Amino acid sequence: MNNTFLLKKLQLILIMAFMLLLTACFIESEQPVLKEQEKASALNIFAEKVPDISGTYALVFDKNKKEKYVFSRKEDSANVFFVTDDKGERQNVLVKALKKENTLLIEMSEQADGRTKNYLIPALITKDGLRVFLPAPIDKKETQPWSSKLYLELLDKYQIQYTNTQGTKLLKGAMSNKAYSEAIINLFNDMFAADAVGNGLLLIKE
Repeated sequence: MNNTFLLKKLQLILIMAFMLLLTACFIESEQPVLKEQEKASALNIFAEKVPDISGTYALVFDKNKKEKYVFSRKEDSANVFFVTDDKGERQNVLVKALKKENTLLIEMSEQADGRTKNYLIPALITKDGLRVFLPAPIDKKETQPWSSKLYLELLDKYQIQYTNTQGTKLLKGAMSNKAYSEAIINLFNDMFAADAVGNGLLLIKE
């Protein structure tokens, strides 16, 4: 009985630790990356439309724990989706199709500490659903994709500054908003082109 209780408690701790890890692993951007493109596409009937990723997705932790997310495209929008979680909370995300087939960049925003935080999530459409890649904090001692030599070289190549205190925060520096957006998009295009994004986390489409 005690062993069962301890096992369940350990599972709960692991799940909580995993969720904390996810929030710490998002790439935060000092400035919105896709916001300007949203404004442009709203005025352009020929705007590029991203693949329709509408549907219900499940993030499975184990057989007793999963979270569901519903994606629905905003009416008459080229790249805006609503995402609703199990609690009924809904937020907008911006989605851009990247160069490599079925690759995407998702941008979500939230209000925290009295300011807006912008998070970037590279993703891949698969036959099973949507695989998202949650970059870990940069640490040159590690060999994970988001602390790899290639990733650090690309940050330098595109002159993208960053901090690495709680997760990775990319900084615009002296770049214009347009130049910064293009640099970020090129960065993720290059990471996908090199198959250097890692295994990711699968959201299973139901």
